[in-house]
Amino acid sequence: MPLNKAFISSTQVASSTPFDDTTGKGFNTPPNSATDVQLALEALRNHTIFISRTQATTLNGILTLSVVDSTLQFLTGTAAGYSIVLPDATTLLPGWHYKIDNTTNQTVTIKDGSGAILFVLGQSSTAEFTLQTNSSAAGTWVFWQTLINIGSGVITYSIASSTNFTTTSTTYVTITDMTLTPEAGTYGVWYNGGSILSTTPKFHGWSIFKNGIVIVDSERLQDTAHSNQNMVDSTMTIANFNGTDTCDVRVLAESGTLTITNRSLLMIRLGT
Repeated sequence: MPLNKAFISSTQVASSTPFDDTTGKGFNTPPNSATDVQLALEALRNHTIFISRTQATTLNGILTLSVVDSTLQFLTGTAAGYSIVLPDATTLLPGWHYKIDNTTNQTVTIKDGSGAILFVLGQSSTAEFTLQTNSSAAGTWVFWQTLINIGSGVITYSIASSTNFTTTSTTYVTITDMTLTPEAGTYGVWYNGGSILSTTPKFHGWSIFKNGIVIVDSERLQDTAHSNQNMVDSTMTIANFNGTDTCDVRVLAESGTLTITNRSLLMIRLGT
């Protein structure tokens, strides 16, 4: 036999058990690191490739994960009130990782292994979780979420119109083409428009409304110096919308005819 070479005289199979996607084995398999070659290969596979499952949400439903569950969860459906409970952290080793893709139009509540709320996962968002410590059922998780299927990563809504809107109402009425229904989240809201009031000395007002209720800090009033004076109406606010709340802009006039000319409404989501 030539020097400096080694040969294997026979072929041996480490394990006859095929890969099993239901075992939930991670890179280090609790309670001890894998020693069998097959288990080591499974550990490497699970560390580099997410094993996925698609889960349809149900009304006020709960998905409780365990160590044997898939590490990537795709959520589908339209049901509200859904929540996910992460595994008991004592059954995992630090470094354990999960990913949840929420493709629904509803928010999802994420809880730790003790049942305490970690955060609310926004609609059309993905979250990732890495276990930092496992000394209790809750554990310590490092987590983050980002938007999916959004090129810029920022959710915005905007509308604009140059068609004149006129009213003589002394109570708030909605301006035509100034209504939006954003997905759930906290938004910065900006309105800007031109206005003309036919009478003087009178005032007109404008405000942003959420679900038909005035957002008080956005309410503005302006007196006219002379009739048919060209004015600029502008306001802004920060408000939370639940996914079905409407956002619109409304105006009123003390007397005479109020005309709203060029105008725009912008909403930028600041967070969930």
